[in-house]
Amino acid sequence: MPAVPPPLPTRKTPAELSASKQEKEAASPPAEEMIDIPLVDEALVESELLHLAGRDEEAKAILDEALEEAPLDEEVLELSKEVAREAVPGSPRAESTSAESPSPETEPVALDVGSVCATLFDKDRNSLETSRLFEESYIGKQVSWSGSLKSSETYPFDFVFGGEEGAKATVEIYEAGENLYGGNKVFAVVKIPRESVEALQSAEGKRVKLAGTLLKVDGFMRNLYLMDGEVTLA
Repeated sequence: MPAVPPPLPTRKTPAELSASKQEKEAASPPAEEMIDIPLVDEALVESELLHLAGRDEEAKAILDEALEEAPLDEEVLELSKEVAREAVPGSPRAESTSAESPSPETEPVALDVGSVCATLFDKDRNSLETSRLFEESYIGKQVSWSGSLKSSETYPFDFVFGGEEGAKATVEIYEAGENLYGGNKVFAVVKIPRESVEALQSAEGKRVKLAGTLLKVDGFMRNLYLMDGEVTLA
């Protein structure tokens, strides 16, 4: 008995073709709703750093552009509102505030590096929540931690520490869960005496002790900034 050939596919009517096209369009977001996520993330990082340095007018301009790309992005909207409250045209706060250290507590408070970092950099906490929590619970507290020295350098100007020449050391202090950018390291960036740099440059990768006053946090890059600090070999 000869094999029976498979039936030919039925041709769709123009009405059926139109309905199928409408179903596909409904399942896919319109082109104008598609967002360049990396571009928005980059804007968030840049504006957060500028806000951290007190340059709120510049941060606001970047966020305004990001809102054109992602008008419904909650994190962009939150940061935009926060920056708008503090932005003062023509007078960035960096010149008057970023170089000032917070008033430390009367008595130094010993804070465990693990509990501080796990709380601040919880994967479910966004950068604005991290900043608010830091200001409520940690700013101005003195800490003594340890970690692995990544770098030490002098600088003519620093966004966070201000316009005066100085020096800083970066120390890896903790590993948290992966964030949006895939990183899991937490770093302490410590303002140190300039004369300390030469001794530390030969100690990169080694275990060091650090101490200082908690000044600021960067929730995106997972950096904790310390004023009036010192970094020494463990």
